[in-house]
Amino acid sequence: SLYRMSIIFTSIVISEGLIAVSSPIRPPTIISLNAASNSNDVIRDWEDGVDKRSEINLRLVNALVEPETPLSQVFLVGKSEISTPSRNEKIQCLALSKTATNYNNKFLDESPVPCLMIPVSPRSIKLLSFVVQNKSLSKSVLLTLNPLLINRDGALFDNIPWSTWTVDPQLRNRDYSNKPIDPLFHLGKRDAFARFGGKDWKGRSVSIGNLALRLKYLIEQDEEPTANDIVLAKRILAIQIKEMQDELAEIEYELAVARNNHPTDVANWEQKKQECLEGMQTMEEKLRKMMVPSASSPSKKFISMFESILNQIANYTTRDGENAAPYRGAMGYAPMLDKEDDIDAGVMPFVSPFGLMREILKDQCKAEVIGAILENTSILKDNTLTLGGAIILRRIPAEKKVTISNLGDLPYTDENEDYGNEGIKGGQIIIVECDVDEAIGMASTYGVPLQVENEIWETASFPAKPIVDDRTNDVTSGVYDVLCQWEPEKELSMLIEGESSISPRNTGNNMSTLRIPKSSSSLYDSMFETSDMETSSGSSSLFPTDNPIQSLEEYDGLDISQKAQILLSLSNFNGKLPRPRVIRNDKKRNSSTDKDGSTMDALDELLIPRIDESVRSQFLIRDAEYRKDDK
Repeated sequence: SLYRMSIIFTSIVISEGLIAVSSPIRPPTIISLNAASNSNDVIRDWEDGVDKRSEINLRLVNALVEPETPLSQVFLVGKSEISTPSRNEKIQCLALSKTATNYNNKFLDESPVPCLMIPVSPRSIKLLSFVVQNKSLSKSVLLTLNPLLINRDGALFDNIPWSTWTVDPQLRNRDYSNKPIDPLFHLGKRDAFARFGGKDWKGRSVSIGNLALRLKYLIEQDEEPTANDIVLAKRILAIQIKEMQDELAEIEYELAVARNNHPTDVANWEQKKQECLEGMQTMEEKLRKMMVPSASSPSKKFISMFESILNQIANYTTRDGENAAPYRGAMGYAPMLDKEDDIDAGVMPFVSPFGLMREILKDQCKAEVIGAILENTSILKDNTLTLGGAIILRRIPAEKKVTISNLGDLPYTDENEDYGNEGIKGGQIIIVECDVDEAIGMASTYGVPLQVENEIWETASFPAKPIVDDRTNDVTSGVYDVLCQWEPEKELSMLIEGESSISPRNTGNNMSTLRIPKSSSSLYDSMFETSDMETSSGSSSLFPTDNPIQSLEEYDGLDISQKAQILLSLSNFNGKLPRPRVIRNDKKRNSSTDKDGSTMDALDELLIPRIDESVRSQFLIRDAEYRKDDK
């Protein structure tokens, strides 16, 4: 029935029990959803007409993440500072609590409450301060903040699947045999980067088509064109004719080349030349007709002709829709034409870069965030606990209409519409790894819960209390004062990931269970300078001489933590380690009865290419035999 067709979550994710996981280590992979009964319950709830969107999203997040302990919602309540003995300085932290607070009011109760103190960089504090302030920003201010979000290695912007989720309705990312081209040659990530640089801003484009449309909208508001409007329209027409003359010159050049080298293409270029000539003659005729009426008020016929000319100019820039951009900032397409509402919407549309990210994800990737989590990112020994973020991204199913006699147009949801992205269907869900502040910012922007495992909360939280400051309630306070300052009930210190807690310099203070991530070079550059954190060696990243593993038996005897320590010690590795969740899911996959998969997990995929060639060959041969790969 049509009502059943409108069910949003009857997608590949639920109907087949499949979900995708995206990580910075490798492309998204499909894993089995072990809660098929829960998926049926989701469909049943939606069919019953019960508004359980938030509850459904939470259940999908739990089924996808598969946490070892239940998840609890946490809230950003402020910031703090904690000392680091190894650096003899204090680092900034975000304070998270299970109780939401009002940022702009003083705390009535100053008694300590359990909090998570998560180390972040100063720019993360700056970015989240604008999120909490929740005030619209001008384009000039926003452009100065955008680099704080996108200029990070291996974080949110890098991990979003731009190459596979960027819509491609004209299939321009296919070769002549209709096969997808290499993702390295896709322009989705470049388009998104250009949008963060201010490209194709709503209501600000100076393209010929948008100038014509803005003039048309002004005339419709004033009900008749003024002399200045007509002069501007003439100028727009003249520029359009000049561009068509340049296009004609380029076509004539290609025609001459075809006559000498490719005779079979001559007819095609001659047809393009004729079409360009006809279009240019039409524009020149309209330019001659456009004149200021002798009467004091232009006639309705003249106004109609005037608006028609402006519409034709705008449509010609997109070749009557043939070269219309599928989303703003799309490279290789005509600039997107603004609607009348876009002019006002482009004045101060966002409160932070996360708002622009939300618009880009919706327009360019047809995606939305349905959840955000904080998870452990460390796989080292001695119960090391470091936190990173992750968002759950969902593909928005296409909304369409079907016309039925006596009923008119009825809307329905088409989950099979892939927008030119092969294998990406409506409702598909993936995990996108990011930094802690990015998960907090996206959760706040989308209004979805920010969750953390109960085990992490019970292990790493400790009492803290807010410091009452008059600036937090002062109308003259700046954006950096919107986050309340918190202090631990007892003096605490925080170690760097992998640093021993029994070092003599680490005595005297209580040690936080959380550690500063050593592998997160994008956020903690100032904390991991090579002078203190790295030992000098004769090896280099270009010509490494490290050879820590001598045999396959020795490699098989290593546990996850030992492999991670070896990988961090190699001179030609400076990336991020895979998260425990990723390795845990790989182990489940490899222990299943299905022998088509690989025996390698995400950590093996990083370490195997960097070990001795003889050991690597033995491992790969054994893996191929396991997969029954004769090639």
